[in-house]
Amino acid sequence: MTKKKTTSVALVVQQPKKQQQKKKKKNKNKPKPSRIGTSMHSLQAAVCSVTDPFCDHAKGGRWTDETNVPSLPYQVRAMLTVATDANGSACVAILPDLVGGWSTTNTITGTTAAFTGDFTPLDGTIVPSQYRLVSGGWKFISTVAPMYAQGEIAGIEFSGGHVDLTAVAINPFKVPARYSQPLADRKPVHYVYRPAGPDARKFQQYAAGPTPINAGTSNDWTWSICSIYGGPVSTTVGYIEMTFNFEFLFEENSAYNSFLSKPPGSNPLISTASSHVQSSRPPFISGSTDAVSNKLALLANKALAGAAPMLKQAVVSGVSAYAGPLAGRLTDSALGAL
Repeated sequence: MTKKKTTSVALVVQQPKKQQQKKKKKNKNKPKPSRIGTSMHSLQAAVCSVTDPFCDHAKGGRWTDETNVPSLPYQVRAMLTVATDANGSACVAILPDLVGGWSTTNTITGTTAAFTGDFTPLDGTIVPSQYRLVSGGWKFISTVAPMYAQGEIAGIEFSGGHVDLTAVAINPFKVPARYSQPLADRKPVHYVYRPAGPDARKFQQYAAGPTPINAGTSNDWTWSICSIYGGPVSTTVGYIEMTFNFEFLFEENSAYNSFLSKPPGSNPLISTASSHVQSSRPPFISGSTDAVSNKLALLANKALAGAAPMLKQAVVSGVSAYAGPLAGRLTDSALGAL
């Protein structure tokens, strides 16, 4: 018995020419992907790198200005525990300075804290000839069990300049830039330093410590105190994580000079937007570090949107030094999306 041969036939249905033309027309009118998303992301990252010390962009961030001096970005991280005294009180002063870093005390009389001795340096691993702060901040994390978490954490911000901690008024209810939160809340409390004077962006000469408690400096940045009131007595109530991002310069014969690179260069758009973020955000923010970074990123986007007319003028004028790498690349429609 012979098998019948089967033949498969492939049917090709050809579309009418009119349908083909319509399809081509649709594809032709399909909008091309815009580069504004990538550009805005780069701008936001640049602003966050100098305003949010906790974000990934801050590690390696450098200030954009006209100095254009090769520098080494250097991140300093430190942690210290916070323990209360027999009255359930504790106080930590943290300065945004490489040498005069932080100090703790349990000598609190009423609303006055008395510190003694010398400041503890933030870091001494690498010793530069000059340095400046790009961004910095700390967060307090409670470790007290909720059933024992009485009292509150209070943060106070002070203006920049000379710092003498021999007797500091720490009444959080009489200081404008302050924050308080029950320890039972257990949300991390973040503080971000902000420029407070014309010297904040200048390089400072490195002077080996120790720095006496009455001779501290904030280098024209704000400085802060974290204190505990009415907490569990004689107990470790939590810890503070500090993050500071510096730029380092070195002597001519230093081996570290081979690691230096040029900063981004002057960019008024980034400078204007970052200044707006620093002035508009609250000094203390409660919540997770990711939540804090998200809030600062939203402020960066708003600041950039507000600075869009300046950027547009720069693009129209074709002044690349004014708008950075975006000059001549963004179109009017792209700028409208800002």
